[in-house]
Amino acid sequence: MTQKKHIFISHAGADVKVKNQDGKEILHPALSRLINSIDANIFLSSDPKRGLGSADKLLPAIQEHVKQADVCLVFVTDNFLRSHYCIYELCLIQALNKKEVHFFYANEAVRQRMPEGLGDNASLFHYLSAGTDEIIKHIFAKRSQLSVLLKKVLPEFEAFLQYMAGNDSAFSLTPCSKPYIGQTGKEREAINGYLESIGIRRMAASNIYSKKELAAHVNNAHDVYCVSTTGAGLLKSLKEDILPKALLKEGFVFHMLIPPRDSQFCNDVAKAECSLFQDNEIINIQNKKRIYNEYEASIQYLNEAYLKAQMLSNGEVKGKILIHNSLTLLRQTILITEESDTIWGWLSATMPPLRSIDSPDILFECSTTGKKKQLGQVVLEHCRCLAEMAGEGYPVNGHTLVEDIEDANDMHLIDAAPYETYWLSLFENAMPADPEGLTLIEIAAQHPLTDGRTPNKEFAARLDEAIRIYRQLKAADNKRIVKLYVPGSQHCENEQCDTISLSEAGITYLRNQLTESEQRDILSDEETNIKYMKQHGVYNSMDECYVASCVFKDMLSTYNYKGGQLLCICSPNQVMRKTFIYLRYGIEAMCYSAPVPGKIMFHNPVKEYFISLRNIIYNCSDWQNVTNEQYQLSRSTRKPK
Repeated sequence: MTQKKHIFISHAGADVKVKNQDGKEILHPALSRLINSIDANIFLSSDPKRGLGSADKLLPAIQEHVKQADVCLVFVTDNFLRSHYCIYELCLIQALNKKEVHFFYANEAVRQRMPEGLGDNASLFHYLSAGTDEIIKHIFAKRSQLSVLLKKVLPEFEAFLQYMAGNDSAFSLTPCSKPYIGQTGKEREAINGYLESIGIRRMAASNIYSKKELAAHVNNAHDVYCVSTTGAGLLKSLKEDILPKALLKEGFVFHMLIPPRDSQFCNDVAKAECSLFQDNEIINIQNKKRIYNEYEASIQYLNEAYLKAQMLSNGEVKGKILIHNSLTLLRQTILITEESDTIWGWLSATMPPLRSIDSPDILFECSTTGKKKQLGQVVLEHCRCLAEMAGEGYPVNGHTLVEDIEDANDMHLIDAAPYETYWLSLFENAMPADPEGLTLIEIAAQHPLTDGRTPNKEFAARLDEAIRIYRQLKAADNKRIVKLYVPGSQHCENEQCDTISLSEAGITYLRNQLTESEQRDILSDEETNIKYMKQHGVYNSMDECYVASCVFKDMLSTYNYKGGQLLCICSPNQVMRKTFIYLRYGIEAMCYSAPVPGKIMFHNPVKEYFISLRNIIYNCSDWQNVTNEQYQLSRSTRKPK
């Protein structure tokens, strides 16, 4: 019986591990498939089944398995060069003069960083950046034990190489507080010298400054800028003592720069931080709520700091706290103090999906008058620009409400130019209305129903207008294809539920008004809602437009028409809303209104303009996305429990 070959895989754990849906680190699936498929005894320290977890047992195990190894695979990456364990394995492989050693370098730059003298005993070396085809050809060009072992597992091996070749973190080559093992003292000194020359004092993953140091700089400053997604954690540490004392000084201003809690920026951050769970609706919603809650906590902490300053000063607070809602933020956290002759602060420069806690923070300090541009001066200029673009800021007085800030900042935050470009593009590419083609008339339903079954006055007016237009079109050409559609699921209003769906109520009304032959042009009710919206139902304007758009496009296909017109009958106050939504679905809809006298219309024109229409135009939000606030609101208030 042939004895199995022994393979030793030298690697950095960070290169081969990913997080599963529970947030636990596991081997990358491509590597798992490879080592489970290959017919050999494999030692892989990152695998619980093929390595040893505790450090005290790991070194003896490495020694033993390197001794036994017939083949050694060494994956040299940026992370590898920073690991003492990896360099130890490399030294052992060389000292034991292993005969078959394959080096896989991330690229030539990584190979140049190898400690001098190591890697000289390579049987073959390969560059991951060269591509999997080249590497495999290279391995098989020289008959080796590895080429024999790989014959039956080439797809698995290729998949793993493709993952490693695309692993940006392994290629980063970014100087940081953890040096390359092979870095010379001179090189390290040069890097540190450069960092010091631009004002960087420390780099660390945590505890980058002491509370005493922070308090001293905030106390000496006349302006402090804090940039964050919410800032709750930082403000919690400032509110007890440091910020209240600083507010006692004349001329002191604390600028808090945070994005509006319902901005697309916050939505993007919430999604990005849950990038591993994109399909998990519950986790995405919970993370968005967390950001909401942290935003409110930040305002509360600033109120508490101001109230404490009032207590310390008998009500005479000389400093100010200004909140700037800025939509121009990068994903970063900054605290910077501007003193009379010094700029001091720290920042975490990360982008989603990594949280700031996962990467080194940078602490900087420099003179305000230095000739050479230093990091502190650049960051301060960045913060000033953010504050200027966000407007004057809303003052905190100890009783400031989140709604006060949002109302005050709402108008000047919007730069209309990019939105105009976006909507013009949709309009130019939309299917134009063609009166010569077929026609679909969508009648926007209106809840609540009278007695739970009958259309109310506003709904009935729209149905009557639809009948008028329908008959007008048929009178002009009796063979013309004209269909009537009423969207809308069963609704509740203030816990009073309709007994039937809005669709059924509207269709019943139409049947009572139309002749038997005309009734054939009414599309079925709930069946259509379910076909396109499934269990989600039809509960808002975007749902209505989406379903009607699908019905219209299906009609064009069924009747083999190249064009047609989609007519929408809705409230006068909804005309622009529905027009814009239909553009999202690629259709130039012709909207008709059916006004009713008095103030009995459901849609308030003022709220329509300042809230609903602006939400659609400037947030470009998808009300059908289950994580969308409007999706959740329309179903929580209208969908029967």
